Amino acid sequence: HLPAIVADEIMSAKVKHGQVLDIEESGLPVPGKLKADSTFPQGDAPDIRIIDTHDTLLAVVRPDKSGQTYKYCCVFSS
Repeated sequence: HLPAIVADEIMSAKVKHGQVLDIEESGLPVPGKLKADSTFPQGDAPDIRIIDTHDTLLAVVRPDKSGQTYKYCCVFSS
């Protein structure tokens, strides 16, 4: 079971258009800097599901090697 982030309208639009998800701007967890009380496992960020407010799966992403952006593993059309 992959952890999930609920996307707001701005992030949903970025995902639907395949735009870059900058870690600092997106609100996605920063690899290696996760809090102990986080719902995400500690250590490097795993693959993450991005869902909309209706619990529809939009994409699965993972951090790129630079740790600055997330790359898409797959994007789902709705």
